Amino acid sequence: AYRGFLEPFLHRTNLHIYRFAHVNKIHLGKKTKRAYGLTYKRHGVEHFVRAKREIIISAGAIDSPKLLMVSGIGPKEHLQSLGIKCQIDLPVGKNLMDHIMIVFGPFIVDTPGKTIVPGRDITLHTAVEYFSKWKGIMASAVAANAVAYIHTKFSKERVSSLEESPDIQLLLLPVNHNLHDAYEEATSVKPGLMRKYMEGLEEKDSFMVNVMLGRQRSRGEIKLASTDPLASPMMDPKYFSHPDDIRRLVDGINFTVQMVENTKAFRRIGTRLTKRHFPGCEKYELKTDLYYECYARHMTLTDYHQCGTCAMGYGSEDPKAVVDSKLRVLHAKGLRVVDASIIPEIPNGNINAAVIMIADKASEFILDYWGQVDSEMLSRFTARYLS
Repeated sequence: AYRGFLEPFLHRTNLHIYRFAHVNKIHLGKKTKRAYGLTYKRHGVEHFVRAKREIIISAGAIDSPKLLMVSGIGPKEHLQSLGIKCQIDLPVGKNLMDHIMIVFGPFIVDTPGKTIVPGRDITLHTAVEYFSKWKGIMASAVAANAVAYIHTKFSKERVSSLEESPDIQLLLLPVNHNLHDAYEEATSVKPGLMRKYMEGLEEKDSFMVNVMLGRQRSRGEIKLASTDPLASPMMDPKYFSHPDDIRRLVDGINFTVQMVENTKAFRRIGTRLTKRHFPGCEKYELKTDLYYECYARHMTLTDYHQCGTCAMGYGSEDPKAVVDSKLRVLHAKGLRVVDASIIPEIPNGNINAAVIMIADKASEFILDYWGQVDSEMLSRFTARYLS
């Protein structure tokens, strides 16, 4: 995105990029609610900048709602509880969505050479081959051997138009010598637990499957921890607060096990789920829904796809909306939000392409609006002085 959309325009004289700058507040007119400027701090010095036309917030699904709330735009009751005067009462910080995934496995492969074992397959020779010829095993998608999108039995019911797309993403990745350490850090499980579970697999052909929930029904929220604009906000994702989410993930795990153990392609290379119990789930029978749910509740982690906290809606009458269809903050003037926070319903796959699309459409909205304003001003000026 940087090379495609920013680097080619760094030479423009009307573009200024300030590193190490933190915006502390958006200033609104008391009566007009127009965003007329902002305060930011850089290298310990506070500065005020006045906006000539409008202010665009692109701080992401966590910091965009935080900035709006410290500026007095957000849930009235929450802001007043912190002593912040509410300028515009909107559901900022609500509707937090995220993709969550279960790192499931390991699946053992009997036929050697069908997965990537780092100590065996990634060597000095393969590194030289890659960096000199851009060929070899390192030129493949080492961290993502295969990707699939599937329907669970819940999405097959198609109870609404939102259910028409697959609700589970599968990502197959090889086991490597430090995978257990990475998973322990990501999932915050007890140190040594993953090492114990995966002990002895370092030099064997095996793989894990990331089972990602594409359609989340649970909704979290973001709140301010204090009035300090530099303080991190409080984030409560409320994973699994809707019972359908864990049911879909369990169904996705069931599909994965059936695929790996019973399809011709996988049976040909002798794949199977380990017969070990995941520590903490020993009381459940292997390959049952209760076991899979126990495993999932231990091994759920974020995919870092947070979105929806400044949701786009169909207007001021929409109780869930923070911005309108042109990404303008409701009841305010000269203020837009352009990032993942405006997504009203999370896509069923990675959100980076959706965010780039949002930015592209926003640029059209902004150019069209101000182009029309300039044209009308020119017409009035011409009519006044030439009549």
